[in-house]
Amino acid sequence: MDKTNSPEEVLDVVDENDVVVARASRKKIHSNPPLLHREVGVLVYDENGRVLIQQRGRRKEQNALVWSWSAGGHVPSGFSPDGAAKKELMEEVGLSGQLEFVNQDEVRNMLNQGLAFSETAKNAMEQFWDCKLG
Repeated sequence: MDKTNSPEEVLDVVDENDVVVARASRKKIHSNPPLLHREVGVLVYDENGRVLIQQRGRRKEQNALVWSWSAGGHVPSGFSPDGAAKKELMEEVGLSGQLEFVNQDEVRNMLNQGLAFSETAKNAMEQFWDCKLG
C-alpha cells in the first residue's frame, strides 16, 4: 500500500542545518512540534506573470480550505526536495516543468510584502521552487 500522504508516511527528521537525524511517521512528527521535517512549495507562473494557487481540501489535517501554493507537501524519506517538488507538482496540478529554487530570504520578502503566503507547520524546513510556464 502506498503510504504517501497518509499519517503513516515516513519522513526524515532533520536538525536546524537540514541534516537528517532520524526518520518518523508524519503522524508522530505532527504530534511532536520540536521534530523538524522537510516540506516543499511550488509557485507556478504563466507568461503573463499570473500565479496559479489552489484551495486545500476540506479533509486536510492542517489549514483545510485555505488558499495555498500551486503545489506542495512533505518530502518523503529518501527523496530530494527537488524530486519531491516535481512529484507534488505532477500529482496536484498535472504539470511538469523546469523548477527554479527560491532561497529563504526571497520567500521571506515575498511573505512580508503579501506577495506569497505559507500555511505550513512551523516545524518544517521549507524549500520553495518556481515553475515558469510558456
